[in-house]
Amino acid sequence: MSGTHVLAVSCASRPGIVAAVANTLFGEGRNILDAQQCHDIFANRFLMRRVFDGGKGGRAMRLGPSIGARR
Repeated sequence: MSGTHVLAVSCASRPGIVAAVANTLFGEGRNILDAQQCHDIFANRFLMRRVFDGGKGGRAMRLGPSIGARR
């Protein structure tokens, strides 16, 4: 699984989301190439976009609802 990939996140705003995504990508050996994020104050939504490389392992990774689920 080489090349670049895009992760787009839209969820309720809460602490820990950015760190959880960054740590997960790092733990999978991926490199973040571009990062954008914002907070929609009217809808209380957090929006994030990360572009990252495919890593050297060649295996697929799964990111699910557990990212940033800490309360």
